[in-house]
Amino acid sequence: MGACAQSWPPVITTGSPNAGSGTKGADLGTTTRSDGRKQVTYNGHPLYFFLGDQTPGATYGQGNDSFGAKWWLVAPSGVAVTTGTGGRSGSAGSSANGSSSGSSSGAGGGWS
Repeated sequence: MGACAQSWPPVITTGSPNAGSGTKGADLGTTTRSDGRKQVTYNGHPLYFFLGDQTPGATYGQGNDSFGAKWWLVAPSGVAVTTGTGGRSGSAGSSANGSSSGSSSGAGGGWS
């Protein structure tokens, strides 16, 4: 596994993802990865966690470009939040709650 994948693991599920508060259940989905695992998608975008965001509301990965592209939080509307950089917000970001089976904290999801 490369450094990017170690810092930004995919949001994996073993069943149907459940919408968290403020998110649209109809916008949640999955895509099958090359290893056969199901990755959660939101509004068509695959979701990832930033391992540096260990508590709910932490947004240290926001705007991070350590791996060649900016990473953004996902608003409950399904749109990338492309303002702000790192820190603690609590007001933006969505997570796929319920059936995620990854080792992530559940603090939020984002896409590149």
